[in-house]
Amino acid sequence: MRRRRLLFINVLFIVLAFFILIKSKKVRAAGDLDLIEDYIVTVEPDFHDGTLKIDVVLNWKVLDDKTDGPLTWIKVGVPNFHVEALKAHSTNIKKIRYYEDSGSFIRIDLDRKYYQDEVV
Repeated sequence: MRRRRLLFINVLFIVLAFFILIKSKKVRAAGDLDLIEDYIVTVEPDFHDGTLKIDVVLNWKVLDDKTDGPLTWIKVGVPNFHVEALKAHSTNIKKIRYYEDSGSFIRIDLDRKYYQDEVV
């Protein structure tokens, strides 16, 4: 009986320590940092080889430039890692490339720092 009680207390201690550790690691912003005000996604399939030409137009507004600093780059999700022939169609894009970060993305480096209430 004593062993069961000690085992129960040890397991309870480990579980509580685990939850406290997880709870203390969470960091949240006071609110949203950015807002996508408008977007258009156009997909044009090539039926000969199965590729897709995907055009994305975004209006991305900075809501908070204090928490993480001004906006200097964004990432946009794509279906998979088969990405080629990236082309920027805007003068506010300095660099565009494939970016893997627990998923498939396109990273867009902006031409300058964008501050609160500015739209990219």
